[in-house]
Amino acid sequence: MPGSQPSGTMRVKRTRTRCEGYTCGTWNVDYHFPDGTQTALHPNSGTHFSGTSRHCHYPDDAEGRELVEMLKRGFERGHLFIIGKSTTTGQDNTTIWASVHQKTSTGGGPTSHGWPDAAYFGRVRNELAAKGLFDLATEQQQRDELAQRKQARLTATSSSSASASSASASASGAAAAAGGGGGAASGTDDAERARIQSELSDVAEALKAAMKAGERDKIRELMAARTKLQADMKALDG
Repeated sequence: MPGSQPSGTMRVKRTRTRCEGYTCGTWNVDYHFPDGTQTALHPNSGTHFSGTSRHCHYPDDAEGRELVEMLKRGFERGHLFIIGKSTTTGQDNTTIWASVHQKTSTGGGPTSHGWPDAAYFGRVRNELAAKGLFDLATEQQQRDELAQRKQARLTATSSSSASASSASASASGAAAAAGGGGGAASGTDDAERARIQSELSDVAEALKAAMKAGERDKIRELMAARTKLQADMKALDG
């Protein structure tokens, strides 16, 4: 699902400067959001909002490069900024972070929103996971699993249609004799929807606990389970 981020720009540039605690270069990520008018996606449609500019820094090592790519996708999907009330200035109707904490200083440690910060990559991955954003390998795995489920449903539907067609005369007579078969099928679908909704609720609770504990593998497992349940629900409605 796309986020409610206002229109803006994201520019990424590699420099020779270093983040404190690292010997590699640095990726500078610059965000700019102009002032504008809120739309239906925002808290106060039709109301003026103020923009912002933010400058962030990430080491040019394997973790840093992977994170920058994840942030690019997060920006494209509209999940990095929102319009709301600034906890720093108290200003309302302004562009603020959307619960994905970024590094705005090359030094000073966590208290200065800078480096070094040994636990940062784990934290920010959990924050991105909460918005459905993962590394490329995990997202590709999720797409492959979804494609396999779709193919399985198509195969099952095709097989069912072929069987029904070959026995159409018999099925017509059986339907007349059974009378209320359609109602039974509808009842089965309702029961299946209720089951999926219950499982989605359980997964949501487990996901919150996994995110709080920072269990990355568990988060991925639960996100995949949620995607499958949502696909199953869509198939019922489709």
